[in-house]
Amino acid sequence: MQLVNSHQTLDDLSKFDDFFKKPGIQCWQTPSGNINLHLFSIIFETVQDLQEHYKELRDHVAISFQSRTLQNGGERWNLYLLYLVKEQVPEEIKQIILQDKFSARKMVCYTGDNEINDDYVMALIGKTLIDIEIPEREASSDRLEQLIKTDHPQVAAARRTIGLMSNRDNLQTLINLLINEQN
Repeated sequence: MQLVNSHQTLDDLSKFDDFFKKPGIQCWQTPSGNINLHLFSIIFETVQDLQEHYKELRDHVAISFQSRTLQNGGERWNLYLLYLVKEQVPEEIKQIILQDKFSARKMVCYTGDNEINDDYVMALIGKTLIDIEIPEREASSDRLEQLIKTDHPQVAAARRTIGLMSNRDNLQTLINLLINEQN
């Protein structure tokens, strides 16, 4: 992951949109294939501040950056907003923001008393967006076989009849077996 804090993007945007001069707003970029992913972050002290002002970042990013600056459709589509909040955000408020489909995908993260610096934000972005870890699950074919035998005996019988053959030539035979089992 080559995530970088793009001060230049904020400097360019602030030349025609004063919103991007506000403290606590950052723009992050990372390459992904032949495009760059962009993420804007902003810090809120309270949940009330978040509720009252989360649309401001969304709207300024949409108007000044997404529609005016980005030329690549893939980059316009892969745009993210990260709302960092020092108070615990109730789930219903978080869901309202996350379900807002205008402009960009949104994330709301509780920071607590953590010092919000570049390293903290980079680690948070990496953990929640870029380096998503999907835990490996043990697949058990024995369990699947038992489920088929118990819940779908006609499928189990058809599989026994067909055997290990698994080509298109046997598809009609399998369909006929299943139809006949239901009659």
